[in-house]
Amino acid sequence: MGLFAKISITPEVSGVGSLNTLPPVEFVRQPIYIREKVISKTELNYKLIRVKNVILWRIENIVWENISKVNRDLIVAFYDSHFGQDIPFLWTPPTESSALLFHFSSQMVDSKINPNVYSINVEIEQLTP
Repeated sequence: MGLFAKISITPEVSGVGSLNTLPPVEFVRQPIYIREKVISKTELNYKLIRVKNVILWRIENIVWENISKVNRDLIVAFYDSHFGQDIPFLWTPPTESSALLFHFSSQMVDSKINPNVYSINVEIEQLTP
């Protein structure tokens, strides 16, 4: 065996499941775009703030309204299987043509409108450009 061996490299993060397989999202509130910042101090105690990268990360607030109990249970099961372990998933935002990697970034708000009608609101954050 030589000095260099072939090592298989797997992607660092891949999506498990997709929001696209769940009932369609009713609407998406205006996304918020963020850039990570780096804050450092100099020897003279000056604070320097700069943008870590030029990629805009997207935070989406998605809503399902007037959904049945069956669809609500599907969405809640998907959420429960991804939120606690922070498992990423794929989703295609309305303004995009391909799926992007997201994760749940907030607690889900699950509202009962009528005995068999529900509304769900949750925030998701983009993980890859």
